[in-house]
Amino acid sequence: IICKPESGVRHSPCLAYVGVTSQRNSTFTLLYSVDESTAPTRLRDAVALAVAQPTAGDYKYYSFAVGDAAAGEGASPSEPVLSPFTISVRPSSGDPDVYVLGPVPSSALDSGLRPDRNKTCDGFVAGGQPEADCYTHRSTGSAGELVSITPDASECWSASNSSCVYIIGVYSFSPTQYTITASSDEATELLFPNTASLNILRGETHKKYRFRVSADERLHVLLTPFAGNPDLFARFGRP
Repeated sequence: IICKPESGVRHSPCLAYVGVTSQRNSTFTLLYSVDESTAPTRLRDAVALAVAQPTAGDYKYYSFAVGDAAAGEGASPSEPVLSPFTISVRPSSGDPDVYVLGPVPSSALDSGLRPDRNKTCDGFVAGGQPEADCYTHRSTGSAGELVSITPDASECWSASNSSCVYIIGVYSFSPTQYTITASSDEATELLFPNTASLNILRGETHKKYRFRVSADERLHVLLTPFAGNPDLFARFGRP
């Protein structure tokens, strides 16, 4: 889409309207981006985003902020409320790899990320971005990627930091399509039909999910453990 201002004046703002219609109950995400933008796509807590990376050897970048959204009343930067979170990348085709850098200064998002191939990576480098030789966390499996992170308050709040932001780079080893989700332990994750959610559950904790179905509709909920012994509970109606 190329948006041209109605006034015909160059460099004036262009306001776009987008409508979504459906003939049946639907669940979806909606995202817009600008070709010239270098800022990473911001992920919402526990909301999945479907992505296509058609070019092998390409990176796409995302950001996820914790702390500010999780802070309760009365919380302050000196006593932040932080929740562990999990980054999940579930491919429907191809082989994506995940590299995470953080926490980074929130100011790094204002001007976007700029490639810096000559940098050395020791934690966050201003103007840098996560990639195969610069990361604090990574997952490079062949059947879906999962990264579990417990934020460190001493790193998130300092003289140069006012929030806890992580930059996520997804590398397409081959052309790929995937769903990416960043979900804090306290969030209630939205499930999509016939799409499995991959997560890590820490001992003596629980994880909540939600999904929408029509009344009297038959459904199946399948929990497949790969390790440990998780239990499943369900209810219907308002939480």
